[in-house]
Amino acid sequence: MAGKNSRITISLIIVVAVLVFTGTSLLMNRAGSASVQNQEGGGLTPPSPDFTAFAESVCCDQGTPWIQTPSQEQIDLWTEVALTQSSRYTGVEQTLTPVPPVNYLEPSGKWAEYVNEEWGYRFDYPDNWYIIDELVAKQPGVAIQNSSPEELAVKGAEMPIPDKIKIIIYPTADMGQYKTLEEYLADPIRAAANPASTYLKSETSPNGYQIVWQQEAITQTFLIAYISNGSKVIKLAAPASSKHISVVDHILMSVVIR
Repeated sequence: MAGKNSRITISLIIVVAVLVFTGTSLLMNRAGSASVQNQEGGGLTPPSPDFTAFAESVCCDQGTPWIQTPSQEQIDLWTEVALTQSSRYTGVEQTLTPVPPVNYLEPSGKWAEYVNEEWGYRFDYPDNWYIIDELVAKQPGVAIQNSSPEELAVKGAEMPIPDKIKIIIYPTADMGQYKTLEEYLADPIRAAANPASTYLKSETSPNGYQIVWQQEAITQTFLIAYISNGSKVIKLAAPASSKHISVVDHILMSVVIR
């Protein structure tokens, strides 16, 4: 019997601990996360906990369940402990701090030049946009975007929207034996690596380079372009939903490869 009473006491202690932890967690959740601020002079006052509904606790004796009904003194003790914990959060007011939207810049109409001496290419981009290093498919490339990297880091990334654009440019494998980009992209190994792309068109840039446009076929989220001087190949990817596709076209047409 003494062993059974000890198990009863241990089980009740565990129940108390679980209830206190649960009650504290619920109160903290009501208080909010990082946007919740402590305000003087009132706020949320959590209701007093009511443990009278916990009429019975169940444990076991050598695998056989048995029921222990807590006394009123035990219920009063649980209530007192929970109230002590909840008193720390009385006066916490839930206030939501709105996060300003990301500032997506319209192109200024003026152009700056990016030069990559290591890989031998350059292009123009809007001088008020941002250009950052970007590693793609183990190739060192760059990203041109119309929002500040620091601003995105603080406010978070958004779903694709017309005002937003991020253009990625990077060198890919050289032309090798192929004479045209169509032949280059039809290579069995390369085609197998890009099964979700469909051919759109081929054109020639003002610098005499062949350009082949593709679109990501499953969700049609990205436009992809390959540009080659007959030896080297540069790849570009941009969101198809952006309203700044004319800027993408200008960037591509300005590419110079040496």
